[in-house]
Amino acid sequence: MDKPTIVWKGSPNFSSSKGYRTLAIVNHIMSGTLTGTDAWFTNPESKVSSHFGVGENGAIHQYVELENVAWANFFGQYP
Repeated sequence: MDKPTIVWKGSPNFSSSKGYRTLAIVNHIMSGTLTGTDAWFTNPESKVSSHFGVGENGAIHQYVELENVAWANFFGQYP
């Protein structure tokens, strides 16, 4: 089975994991399009992100490296 193609988009909205390890994978439902999600997650003023977004057509975009904390899943204060 082939691996899916993941398009890197990159978000400035993330934190270092500071040595913590992954506890869970959280799925969120996006409102709108993948293009709109790209714009929101890559905007520093939004102060939100996730690791991945999946479009209706199956396209996968990545916003945050897996070793970092995406701000949609951050428990506590954002830096």
